[in-house]
Amino acid sequence: MNDAHIYCTREQFAEEFKAVIDMYFKYFKIFGIEKYVIRLSLHDPEKLGQNM
Repeated sequence: MNDAHIYCTREQFAEEFKAVIDMYFKYFKIFGIEKYVIRLSLHDPEKLGQNM
């Protein structure tokens, strides 16, 4: 599996986040993955447009 970038409004966030996490847990179970790390990255609006 690979990472994803999901763009949504604040109002959509909770539902979208839960859907993605549920999908990951489904595949972890299918493949027998018991150890994993999930990281949520949020952008800083003040740095929008700056190169990292």
